[in-house]
Amino acid sequence: MKLEKKLESYFILGLVVIIGSVLRIYNLSEKSLWVDEFGSIRDSENIPWWSGHPPLYFIILHFFRYMGTNEFVLRLPSVIFGVSTILLSYMIGKLLFGTKEGLVSAFLLSISTMHIYYSQEARMYSLLAFLSLSSLFFFYKSIREKNKVGTWIGFILLTLLS
Repeated sequence: MKLEKKLESYFILGLVVIIGSVLRIYNLSEKSLWVDEFGSIRDSENIPWWSGHPPLYFIILHFFRYMGTNEFVLRLPSVIFGVSTILLSYMIGKLLFGTKEGLVSAFLLSISTMHIYYSQEARMYSLLAFLSLSSLFFFYKSIREKNKVGTWIGFILLTLLS
């Protein structure tokens, strides 16, 4: 019975991730780039080490530009981080409260219009959400598993990247 419950929850999580992915990819290249996205593209050409924004997103965007410079490709890193954040919200919900709560939090994030909007922009906001939740996940695991150095290193590294 335990295995059936696990498979059922993974099936539901898979559906939630598919829904979230479709909502983030749908019409991704329909809107033309706007001023702030052009700023991200400019910053990915000559990566600024201090522009008021952490440089990690611009480094990632720099390498994505080798696949093309259309709207879809330039917004794809944000989609990837947005979908990854859905999975991460499940993991945090499951860790803190349980499987059902993790699935509900993943579903709510997958249909969140604000999160979809920011996952469809060539800006660093979905990366920030992903890194912040990752940092929270590792912090809680570090507190829970007191003697694991790896979780503390993960927390520190993800907090610095955030």
